[in-house]
Amino acid sequence: MKEETTTHVFIESVDILLVDDDAVWTRATASLLEHAVDAFRVETASSLEDGQRRYAATEPDCVVCDYQLGDGTGLDLLETVRADHPARPFILVTGRGDEHLASTAIHNDVTDYVIKAHDEDAALLADCIATAVDASRTERALERERESKASILELLRATTDERTLCQEFCTILVENHGYSCAWIGTKTSERGLITQVAAGPEPIVDDLVQTPTTAEKTPALEAAASNESVVWDLTDQSTAWAANARAHDLERAAGIPIQHEGIRFGVLGVYATGRPPLDETNLESLNAFAETLGYALHTADFTHSMGPDETVTVDIELTDTTAPLCALGHRLPDGTRLVVLSTVVRNDDTTLYFLRLEGANEQAVADAVALSDEVEFANDGSTATGSTVQCGLIATEPTPESTLTATGGSVQQTVVEDTTAAITAELPDHGTVSTAADALESIYENVIVTAIRQDTQPEPLGTVETLLEPMTTKQADALRHAYAAGFFEHPRETTMTELAAQFGVTRQTVTHHLRAAERKLLDQILES
Repeated sequence: MKEETTTHVFIESVDILLVDDDAVWTRATASLLEHAVDAFRVETASSLEDGQRRYAATEPDCVVCDYQLGDGTGLDLLETVRADHPARPFILVTGRGDEHLASTAIHNDVTDYVIKAHDEDAALLADCIATAVDASRTERALERERESKASILELLRATTDERTLCQEFCTILVENHGYSCAWIGTKTSERGLITQVAAGPEPIVDDLVQTPTTAEKTPALEAAASNESVVWDLTDQSTAWAANARAHDLERAAGIPIQHEGIRFGVLGVYATGRPPLDETNLESLNAFAETLGYALHTADFTHSMGPDETVTVDIELTDTTAPLCALGHRLPDGTRLVVLSTVVRNDDTTLYFLRLEGANEQAVADAVALSDEVEFANDGSTATGSTVQCGLIATEPTPESTLTATGGSVQQTVVEDTTAAITAELPDHGTVSTAADALESIYENVIVTAIRQDTQPEPLGTVETLLEPMTTKQADALRHAYAAGFFEHPRETTMTELAAQFGVTRQTVTHHLRAAERKLLDQILES
C-alpha cells in the first residue's frame, strides 16, 4: 500500500483505537494504516473488555471496531463510547454478508462501516477514518467559534468597559482556544503600537508583545500598516524578534486588524505553538473573532457617548493619490514629511494649506508642485527655515479637509508621508464619525478611522479650544493661519495683502476677521 493514499492532510496526530479479536488482522491493519497516513497513531485491543479499558485510558480521535468480539460485540463498545462522547467517530468493521447489520448499526449512531476483506482494502478504511476525523474536528472548531462569539457578546451585555472587554477576549483565545499568547494594541501617530491588554505566560508577554519603542517589523505592525491580516511562519523569519519568539518555542505569529464599519479600533496579535496551528482555517476564525470584537467595541463606544453635544476627536488614515496632499507627497523625495499647520476651506471651493515640509529642499518642493495638477502655490513659492521648507498651497475641492468640514468637523492636523495622510479632526458628536467616514469613502480609497477619543470632562479655562470658542469659524481660521504663516513674527514673514490673497478675499475682510479674533482673545485673557 502506498503512503498518504488519502487526500486528507493532518497537522496534528490522529489517535486511533483498533479493536478486533483476530490478532493477525489487527497487527497487519494497524501497520497499514500508519503507513497510509503519517499522522495516524494506532493503539490496538483484542476484546471488548480490553477495548473499553484502552478507550478510557487513551480517549482516541476515532474508534475502529469489529462487530464480532469474543466477549461481546462492537455495538457494546459503541454504547460505552457514546455515553462518553456522543459525536466521537466510531467505525464498525463487518464481514461480507453483514451489510444489513452494518446498515442497522448506522441507524444506531455508528459513524460509518467498512467490510473486512483483503489487506489492500485497508486504503478504504484509512480514507473512511480520515473523513470521519476531519469532519469531527471541523465541527468541534466551529462549535468553539460559536461558543467564543457567544462569550464575547455576553461580555458586551455585561460591561461597556472596553479594557475589560478586550482583556476577556484575549483570555478566551488563550484559555479556550489554546493559543500561547493574545494581545491587543492601538496605533499611535508615530505608527507604532501601544499595548492595551495581553493574556498568556509572563515571559512571552514581557519579551514579545509590542511596545511603543519597538521599531523592528512584526506581524502586528505589518497588519496595522496594511490593514490586512498577516501571518508569519517564524521558522522562515530572520529578524531578532522572530529569533526571540522561537526561543519561546513559538512557531507562528499573526496580526489581525480589529475594525467595524470603517473604524479600526486596534490590532490583535496572536502567537501559537503547535496546536492550534495558524493555518487558513484558524486565521479565518480569528478574523471572525476580530470582527465580532470590533462590533462590540463599536457598540460600547456608542454607549459611552449618548450626549449629542459631546464632541469627539478622531484619527483618520487615508491612502489615495487622488487626494491633493497625498499626490504631492508621492512626488516628493522618499522620507519627506508634510505637516499641515493651518487649513482653511475657502468660499471659492478651494482649500488653503500652510505646510511645513521636512526632508525636502525648496527645489524639490517647487518641482513637485510644478508637476502637480492638484495644488499650486498660494503666493510666490516656498521659504526655507533651517532643515525645513514652509509654503502655502491651494487645492481645488473636494479635499479630505473640506469633506470633513462639510460634515461639521474641524480639522486639527494633517500629516502626510508618501501617499498616506493621517488626519486628526474634531467632530460634533459620536454619530458624526460614521457620517464623516462614509463621506470620505465615497471619494477616496483606503480610508480607515484609527482612533476615537472623547473627553467628557469640561475643559479648563485657558486651553486653546476654549480660547477660540467665542470666535466665528472664519475668525479662528484667520488667526490660526496668520500665526502659522508668520504674520506675528518680527519682521513679519507674510503681509495682510498676502493673507487676503491666500484666503481669496479682500484685504479689508481678512483684516476685519483678524482684528475681531484678536479682540475676543484679549478679552478672555484680560478678563480671566
